[in-house]
Amino acid sequence: MDIAYESFADSEPFKFLVGPAAKPFYLHAKLATRLSSFMAALVEGGMAEAKRRYAVFEDIDEDTFVRVIQFAYTGDYAAAEPGIVSPELDTPVEDSSNHLDYAAPAPAVDEYLEVPSEPAVSPGADEPEEPSEYPYSWVPQSKRSKKNKSRSKGEQVWDSFKSEAYMKETKPWQPEVNEDSCQDYTPVFLCYAKLYVFSDKYGIEPLQELVLQKLRLTLSRFKLHPQRVDDVVELLKYTYANTVSCDAQIDKLRNLVSDYLVCHIEKIVNHLEFTNLLGKEGDVAKDLLPKLVERRLD
Repeated sequence: MDIAYESFADSEPFKFLVGPAAKPFYLHAKLATRLSSFMAALVEGGMAEAKRRYAVFEDIDEDTFVRVIQFAYTGDYAAAEPGIVSPELDTPVEDSSNHLDYAAPAPAVDEYLEVPSEPAVSPGADEPEEPSEYPYSWVPQSKRSKKNKSRSKGEQVWDSFKSEAYMKETKPWQPEVNEDSCQDYTPVFLCYAKLYVFSDKYGIEPLQELVLQKLRLTLSRFKLHPQRVDDVVELLKYTYANTVSCDAQIDKLRNLVSDYLVCHIEKIVNHLEFTNLLGKEGDVAKDLLPKLVERRLD
């Protein structure tokens, strides 16, 4: 999402008091109005929050609102990292690993990319010179020492400057694959679900769609180890506790989660909390049963 910074940078920050502790966060007022019509009314409309210049969001946690701010400024957000469950204790422990991706380092100064040109023909010669044995390759220092003798010091310095010129490549976002069954994905799934609930409540449709896309991609790469069924059930519980039933059309998050459950029902059906949820939460069964019947008929 490309953002015209001149469209909001001259506006005053608007304060949001977030969570039970009412921690203050700030967002440029004009940028907040771009999120949705509800946010526009909250910040610059006739609502009480617009007049007093702050809003209270006590029903959202701080991490979720930070992701809302990230999205407002960049069009994207960073999801939570999975936790690590100790095999001995079966309890989550903090994951101190760093999952940032780095671009490949620039080539060393003593190497440079030599692109071959058309073979030169010496005066009086009938045949062109033999092409270099290093076409389109990084020429070692030892092989280019003779060549550099014919170039001025200024040209060599310019060659060295150009050899370090490169652009850092940005890779498309891909979710981490949980090869290890000890990786607890509950915080990852709940991160998406909480952000969806907030964006749905305040009508931030672009963020809502981005959340659904990222969650679907994450679930499609997620390896449902027997130890990780709990993670999916926690997502299911949060989804149905924090979204509403609609007779006309199923909620988008409910639809996504129930689609996933149908695909893996054999691994989930005997989970105690899942079966209890089926008995307590009628909407889960209502959404699942038609999909299960359709799958069986296929």
